Amino acid sequence: MRKPIDRAILTIAACKPFYAEMAINFVRSVRAWSSEIKIQIATDLEFKNLDNLKNVELLKYAKGKLGEGFSAKLQLDQISKTKKTLFIDCDCLVYGKVEPIFDVFQNKPVGVVGLSIATYRDWE
Repeated sequence: MRKPIDRAILTIAACKPFYAEMAINFVRSVRAWSSEIKIQIATDLEFKNLDNLKNVELLKYAKGKLGEGFSAKLQLDQISKTKKTLFIDCDCLVYGKVEPIFDVFQNKPVGVVGLSIATYRDWE
């Protein structure tokens, strides 16, 4: 099996130190299933405990450059450094292989996975 060098998983950990801790847990969950895929963390935080995590790249930004909350996600096209990028929030944990996700979206410029969730207000 060839090692895909044009693929990476991207997450963002910015503004608050607990996002760095969540990103480390996220990376560990990916590594439990996928040992080779590159993981990129866009961040304006200091990271510890990355030494033993293989194939992780920190994309360092100045404080405030990524914005707060959702605004960083609006810059994904500028943050991504690979041809094929899978963005996953840093507060998620992976519980299976991620490589097949790239195949699902092959030949598509952008793809989104999600569910429609109704809230109480939707029923009023």
